[in-house]
Amino acid sequence: MLTLFLLALAVCSVELPDTRNMHWAVIAVGSNTYGNYRHQADACHAYQVLLERGMSADRIIQLNYDDAANSPENPFPGTLYNKPSNTSEEAVDVYKGCVIDYRAQAVSKETFMNILKGDKEAMEGVGTGRVLESTEKDNVFVYFVDHGYDGGIIIGARGSEEHLSYQEFNETLDYMYDNDMYNEMVLYIEACNSGSLFMNGRLGDDKNIYALTAAVSTESSWGTYCPPDDLVKGKHMKTCLGDLFSVNFIMDTEQDSLTETLSEQYQIVKKETTKSHPTLFGDLSIGDQMIQKYEGEGMMRKSMKKEDEAKPSHHHSRDRSAVRVPDIPLHLLYYNYLRSEMGSIERQQAAVELSAQLELQMFYDSYFSDFTELMMENNSVAINNSDKCYENAISIFRNQCNAQNEYVYQFYTHFQTACDSIDENAVHEITNSLCLKA
Repeated sequence: MLTLFLLALAVCSVELPDTRNMHWAVIAVGSNTYGNYRHQADACHAYQVLLERGMSADRIIQLNYDDAANSPENPFPGTLYNKPSNTSEEAVDVYKGCVIDYRAQAVSKETFMNILKGDKEAMEGVGTGRVLESTEKDNVFVYFVDHGYDGGIIIGARGSEEHLSYQEFNETLDYMYDNDMYNEMVLYIEACNSGSLFMNGRLGDDKNIYALTAAVSTESSWGTYCPPDDLVKGKHMKTCLGDLFSVNFIMDTEQDSLTETLSEQYQIVKKETTKSHPTLFGDLSIGDQMIQKYEGEGMMRKSMKKEDEAKPSHHHSRDRSAVRVPDIPLHLLYYNYLRSEMGSIERQQAAVELSAQLELQMFYDSYFSDFTELMMENNSVAINNSDKCYENAISIFRNQCNAQNEYVYQFYTHFQTACDSIDENAVHEITNSLCLKA
């Protein structure tokens, strides 16, 4: 009996590893304005879920422009809601307690890459200065939500946004791998054309990275809980509350038991995300691992699953209220017009803004129609076009045409097609000439 007691005492005295110290997470959202409310709500909701699942707050780093919660357009200042609610009791404010390390102008592609690379010196005096300090023993979860285009993702305030190309992103991942900054890494990317980051072997299966994107390279991502399903506590929010892919994976993580694997989560999210095609890249064998190894250490501290099961399902609402991301600005302006009082100043202003957005979209439609025609008429051949041809064409277009609107990102692929087809100088001449005609 004494021997058993001493053995038990010895076992109890062994210092058990703190599994939270085997997790790191980076949450990044760079878009601003109230029209991108959904991105900031997604990010704060993800932060809350990771925290509730037991991940240590000092292991979660968040970039978030953070202007939607306190926007004058927000009917509930200082709050963010990631799904609709009929009553105050149902409404869950995901902004309360959402700790943000880098906000406003500190949110940039350099900040994002420096955090991933663990470059403390570069971030000294910026935000909290926190960066990944993970080692080869740690699992890292990276969740990015923002706009994207065929070949990259976008970070930063409207008008000064920066393009992070797939080359730059994958070079950052290579740096992390080469410097033993993780054991395994899981990437969830919510952005239009996000599959273009990793397609065609851009992310190999030999770096212990498992990546899930919201869409393939040729399609847009989708917002959800958009008007008319934007009701929170009896008020219309006049914006989309979430993104379809993000809301689906976050809500699944909330309801997860201790047994769900990444592959099982993928199958659930793939089924629920009916408007785009979530796609896997990298080392797919990591999918056999349980999500708790990356998205928190265990079950939710609160009985979220039981609470959600007791409420009406939001699955139908998510699908019904989904809007293609490039169409969201027009969609929101249209509902602002419909909901304003006949003959009021608000209705007149809504009509002006709606007309301006329509005119802008028609210009872009016409621009790229003319671009394709001129490209096909050009007799030059793409010989030794530099890798920068595509990026330079985008840069010329943005600068000369003052193109600072998420509607236009879907057309960037035209520049890539041109760079693959005709001489680089001809691509840039056509790009510039059409802007000068505008």
